[in-house]
Amino acid sequence: MDVVDSLSPAPGTDSVPSLDFDLITDGDSGNIWCEQCKVFKKNYEKLQEEHARSYNTLKKKIISTDLLIKKYKTKCEEYDQQTRKLEDAIRRQEQLQRETDTLQAQLSSALHQIEPIKQVRYIYKLNPNRHTTSPIVLSTSSDRTHQTGELYLQTKPSQHFQCT
Repeated sequence: MDVVDSLSPAPGTDSVPSLDFDLITDGDSGNIWCEQCKVFKKNYEKLQEEHARSYNTLKKKIISTDLLIKKYKTKCEEYDQQTRKLEDAIRRQEQLQRETDTLQAQLSSALHQIEPIKQVRYIYKLNPNRHTTSPIVLSTSSDRTHQTGELYLQTKPSQHFQCT
């Protein structure tokens, strides 16, 4: 009886070596198998198929894990980009808020400076002859306030702060 063992890849697997049981021959009569060899062959083929399934499952899991890691990395990069945009927007908002506060202070100051001029205008409007007899030159804010107060005292109290 000739017994030949050969290692060849199992069908349907990626070059996993297997024994070729079909090569056990006795010359003229063909394949000779004892009962234990048949059981061994079935168990071996079953284990080989299980190994191939496990290998393919592991391969699929590795590929899906790699894809998941790539997606996670992409999401992290997007998150970092959005965080940078948000920080830039916050800095810009803070800068604009400071500019707004500065402009608001300037506006308030300007309106405060204009108020005495409005009062003098109102006084002149009530008494048009007044501006020819006592001209007022307003130079600074404190001078305007002081001169406005003097004009207030010179005119009748009933004429002040009336809406026209």
